Amino acid sequence: MLSNKKKDYFLLGFTLVELMVVLVIIVALTILVLSGYSEGRPRLSIERTTESFVMNLYRARDKGFFSSAQDDGVSFDGKYGILINQNEGNYLLFFEEGGVLSTIEEIKMEGLSKIYEIETPDGIANSVKISFFSCSSGKKVYFDDNLLLSSNYIVVTFSAKDDDEIKRTLQINSAGIVEVIY
Repeated sequence: MLSNKKKDYFLLGFTLVELMVVLVIIVALTILVLSGYSEGRPRLSIERTTESFVMNLYRARDKGFFSSAQDDGVSFDGKYGILINQNEGNYLLFFEEGGVLSTIEEIKMEGLSKIYEIETPDGIANSVKISFFSCSSGKKVYFDDNLLLSSNYIVVTFSAKDDDEIKRTLQINSAGIVEVIY
């Protein structure tokens, strides 16, 4: 009878060794998840930043291409666009009329990313203004007030602030269409 009580006693709970094994497994999984998270944060930040940039570029393009339309009864005759600067953490959406640039919105990029490089048809630039305009002869894309021709494009590279090896590159063509280059 004594042996039956011993069996019942051991079936009631966990041993110290079993608890320690479970604890070691939980700690190991936590370390793996946290190390992957810290490495993936900059990549995810750049991905979100570039997607936001593309959406805002298309927003400016759509406004510029349809600028001859009236908004609240007021007719606009100007260019909409984006102004970007290398090594900055923000860019501007603007409206330009008669050479006067008016900021519509300043867009701040995520804290872990920056604009690494801007390549234009003329070479590397510190800053670039991409404008969109619609007129009777069609829709036009301008880069720094020069008409962007069909053979030209602009390349904007985003990178992590702390690691220039983590990059994502976008190519903007003369129709204002963006292509992601990995």
